Amino acid sequence: MNRREFLRLAGASVISGASVFSSGCSPLGERNVPSSTSASKTTAGAVSFPLRIARVKLEISPNQIIQTVGYNGSVPGPLLRVKEGQQVTVDVHNDSDVPELVHWHGVYVPSEVDGAMEEGTPMVPPGASRQYSFVAQPSGSRWYHTHATAYDNLSLGHEWAVRWGPLEVGDTDTNVRERQNRRGGRRHKGTLLPGG
Repeated sequence: MNRREFLRLAGASVISGASVFSSGCSPLGERNVPSSTSASKTTAGAVSFPLRIARVKLEISPNQIIQTVGYNGSVPGPLLRVKEGQQVTVDVHNDSDVPELVHWHGVYVPSEVDGAMEEGTPMVPPGASRQYSFVAQPSGSRWYHTHATAYDNLSLGHEWAVRWGPLEVGDTDTNVRERQNRRGGRRHKGTLLPGG
């Protein structure tokens, strides 16, 4: 795949939005893995999610199907929803044929679970599993994605472009009140008001 083909494919993905991210994505294998939000487990305030990296077929437009890699059989991967300050454990199983990582974009995590080779996170070999464990912070709309080096093989550009998933780190009521007190005001219809 050359650069022009990659950009055409990426553009088609953005333009066709709903069809790219619809339930039409299906894994090549026979496995059926539920979305991580429905498969999460909460124990004593902590939450855990399974996340499986595997090949999927993706229909990017009518009758145009590509093979790529996704999370839990979908592209994008499932929404992972947590609260700020919550202990999070993600059990990652790599069913792809290359070493992989999962990077937690915008989340403050220790380097050993950052999901970036340049930060020292070990790769997850094909067929192996790894557990990522961290405290979710700061709040906000975040995402997870591969940090394996796409530039090693540009012919796989379409695989790197679609390998991501949303991560929502929600505010707790206590965190909202603490921030408002530090700012010396309260939120009202999107405006910071002085006083309490």
